[in-house]
Amino acid sequence: MVTAPARPVGIVGAGIVGLAVARQLAGSGVPVVVFEKESAVAQHQSGRNSGVVHAGIYYAPGSAKALMCRRGVELLRAYCSDRGLVWNALGKLVVARDDAETERLRELERRSLANGVPGGRWLNPAALAELAPGVAGKAAPVSPPQAIVRYPAPPLPPGGCGRPGSPAPLRTLRSRPSPRSPADNAVRRVP
Repeated sequence: MVTAPARPVGIVGAGIVGLAVARQLAGSGVPVVVFEKESAVAQHQSGRNSGVVHAGIYYAPGSAKALMCRRGVELLRAYCSDRGLVWNALGKLVVARDDAETERLRELERRSLANGVPGGRWLNPAALAELAPGVAGKAAPVSPPQAIVRYPAPPLPPGGCGRPGSPAPLRTLRSRPSPRSPADNAVRRVP
């Protein structure tokens, strides 16, 4: 059986989501062009993101969010490692100031364990003071795999969106057509 070649796909937006979709399609042999109104990638939400990679402590166990969060953490960590991008696993403390907050944080601890977040532990006031001397609290769950990554770096690594040596082209759209000539209205390749 002969299969038709894949039709080209245009992705609008060169943020982390648009480039991740483009990378996946290009890696599957689909011709991809990414259209972006700016002259560089990740100039809007992706470039202003805090870069926090959530470990999955907040989501209901077994939910789609919990499963995708845990899988996404592992994929992003591998992606950064493969490309020499900084993965800063600082961890996260969620501090309870009183007994009521301590009880609410026990639920986060339960969710964290149920979602398979590795390395979580519970800190009493003495352990909290030792780990974070400037932080006062009654207790705190700690989530070691919480990390920070510089999001403008991952979207377009050396080698582009597809297989090494075959990046998805990035094109910039004009904000409005020029009356001069039809050629002036074409998309152009961003260097």
